[in-house]
Amino acid sequence: MAEEGDRVIARVLHATTRSEEAALAVAAMWGRDIGPSERSAPGYEGGILLREGTDVLVVSCWADLLDAEAANRPLASLPPGGRGRISELRLEDSARLTPASPLHPGVDVQVLEATAEWLHVRIESREYSLPRDMAEQVLVDPDQGEGAATASDAYTVLVSRAGRANWLVRVIARASATVALSEQFSSEPAARDRFEELRADADRLDAAAFRSLHELP
Repeated sequence: MAEEGDRVIARVLHATTRSEEAALAVAAMWGRDIGPSERSAPGYEGGILLREGTDVLVVSCWADLLDAEAANRPLASLPPGGRGRISELRLEDSARLTPASPLHPGVDVQVLEATAEWLHVRIESREYSLPRDMAEQVLVDPDQGEGAATASDAYTVLVSRAGRANWLVRVIARASATVALSEQFSSEPAARDRFEELRADADRLDAAAFRSLHELP
């Protein structure tokens, strides 16, 4: 608990939904999914959730600014493999999302790959590419218990028969559904061996190391 003389920071989140039913759903989701993780974060002092009509208001109090910021960080700051739960969207008016957008508070997200301009992420069971400047405006409660992502999160390894005495082993980039590597074999055992080799590498290496080892684009 904060003591006399300590600085307390209050974070206020306000959302206006389309209906009272939607507001009830947002309030329930916050209480079920986000509230418990907030309450277990360092520096948390207390909070309150209010709903009136289609409006939802959440106030959270923290012992100091550093603790408040630690509980929420930009999605763009997560490393490949990092996971978190979206807690707030701070998008500019020009970047407002449609109701069908997967970006909304309470959704789990994992960063699969990150470049200077883009983040390739998994949200629930689907994968998306987000501009880095947009990802900077999406705040998440990071999950500190997850390890790094492997190349298997970014690539799929396939083996298939392409004709008589003709087998293909391919590596598919999940983000673009394009073929990153294609190799041809005249026998099934050789193709299977190569498939197992690539799949094992994808399971143990991160995406950058996997690309480097197998000279992928």
